[in-house]
Order: sequence, then C-alpha cells, then structure tokens
Amino acid sequence: MRIYPGFLLLTALLACGSMACGPDHQGLCEEAEKCRGGNEADIDACVADADYEEDVADIQGCTDEYNTYMDCFIQEAQCDSASKSYGLRNDNCEAESNAYQRCRG
Repeated sequence: MRIYPGFLLLTALLACGSMACGPDHQGLCEEAEKCRGGNEADIDACVADADYEEDVADIQGCTDEYNTYMDCFIQEAQCDSASKSYGLRNDNCEAESNAYQRCRG
C-alpha cells in the first residue's frame, strides 16, 4: 500500500509531539496550512489525524519506522504555492516510507 503525501500530512502528527518525544507535527501542520491557506480548525484537524496515525504505528510496533519517515517528511516537504499543496516533491523519503509500510504489513 502506498501512502500519499496528502494523507500523510493529515496523519503525520505524534501524540507525544508536545512532549518533544517525536517529530514536530504541530509545526508540520502549521506549515501545511500556511501553504494551503488554512485556519486553526484545519491545523487542529491535521494534528488529530496525525495523533491517530502515530497511535496506530505504536500499536503495530512501528514507532521507530514512523518517526524516521516523519522526520524525513518534515525535512523534505515543500509548498507548491501555485497549487496550494504541501508535501514531498521528490523521492528523498522513499526508503523511509517503504520501511514504514513494510512494518505496518
């Protein structure tokens, strides 16, 4: 199963992000919504979805793979202002994404 950047953006936040125990997903959602022209409710929804994704990764024993992928995603994601989309524009995180997907089975 391939994960698409838009889906990952919405599901990218760690529940422990506010405790600095994982990637800064609050910041990721803020950047994404700045690119898209979103508001606080959009950021909150993004954070909630990402918290859920992190919880699923934890339950499946894939926390390390998830964190590694999200660290790469946060570092590599870019805004395309013409299309108001935020995500990966290259394959720089492909290995991390593949490892996370393999772990999730």
